[in-house]
Amino acid sequence: MRSEYTPGQFTGGDLSDGMAQVCVPGANVDCEWADGVAESMSPRDLVVTKRHDDAWQSAEFRSAIEEAVRTGVTRIAFVGFQFTTCVVASALSTQQAVRDRGVSVAVVEALTGSRMSSHRPGASGVSRMESTRRQLAAAGVEG
Repeated sequence: MRSEYTPGQFTGGDLSDGMAQVCVPGANVDCEWADGVAESMSPRDLVVTKRHDDAWQSAEFRSAIEEAVRTGVTRIAFVGFQFTTCVVASALSTQQAVRDRGVSVAVVEALTGSRMSSHRPGASGVSRMESTRRQLAAAGVEG
């Protein structure tokens, strides 16, 4: 899974916002493959480009998940960046789609990334990280 967004997609079109160029092709390297990843892929590997924070919005992703389930996959694990947005959105949507078919969904938090600010408690005393963990658990996504 790789991300490809348009300028200002997550900032309401405000191109002066520091997040306006997140994963915009050619704007920076934040969503480029790490050295060695492309070379280590096999012909069986499928790369899906998502253009929304929730991968389930991608027809290609949905098709890949449906094919995996059809061929007997019983557990889908999510890793990546960012735990409190893309990872949680994709895991929750996928969980909703497959939960009644004997397929479990998990998020491997140790293999996800997050901003430092997501770890700080908010006004309620709970961090975005903890709030996201609770949201995943309430939906039946394994942690």
